Amino acid sequence: MKSKLKFLLIAVMVLSLSACKNAKNDSEKTAETGFTVVDSSATIKWTAYKTTEKLPVSGVFKTINITNSKQAETAELALDSLQFSIPVSSLFSNNPERDGKLKDLFFGIMANTSLLNGTIHVEGDKMGSLEVVMNGVTKSLPLTFTTAGDTIHFSGVMNLPEWNVTEAFASLNKACFDLHKGKDGISKTWDDVLIEASVVSIKK
Repeated sequence: MKSKLKFLLIAVMVLSLSACKNAKNDSEKTAETGFTVVDSSATIKWTAYKTTEKLPVSGVFKTINITNSKQAETAELALDSLQFSIPVSSLFSNNPERDGKLKDLFFGIMANTSLLNGTIHVEGDKMGSLEVVMNGVTKSLPLTFTTAGDTIHFSGVMNLPEWNVTEAFASLNKACFDLHKGKDGISKTWDDVLIEASVVSIKK
């Protein structure tokens, strides 16, 4: 009887260890095949507009800090809840005078905006939103996604008045009044900004 009991105990232990090992292997397999964002691959381009003809003025932010990369079942889901911060000082449009005005007379007028903070939300097939903290205000803008190889491109339009930037916008308009005159002699700065970004999401 004791011999049978001992045999049963050993069998239970062996089965338990085997189950744990299999669970561990499955977990490792999932982790190995999950998608994750390559932090250093992130790029972001902005396009603002001037004159009544809506001429584009584009630039980038050279520094993007991603703070919480994770693994997910798909490349796009690896973006869900991804948080980032962008130093305003990294703004670059290949025009030092323009860059200085944007940093000092636009972002510099806002509250607590040395950094732009954001979170990406994936909400459906090729759809999502970008939550942006700017001027002490948190608002979201709709995003659309496209995928090319291991690179995910997403874009959306910021409606600047939603971030209560009236004072900063007026400051920029004043500084750029003559530069933003079109052929009709009217000076205009548009309050919508196109945001285009990309990031690489790879399987590990």
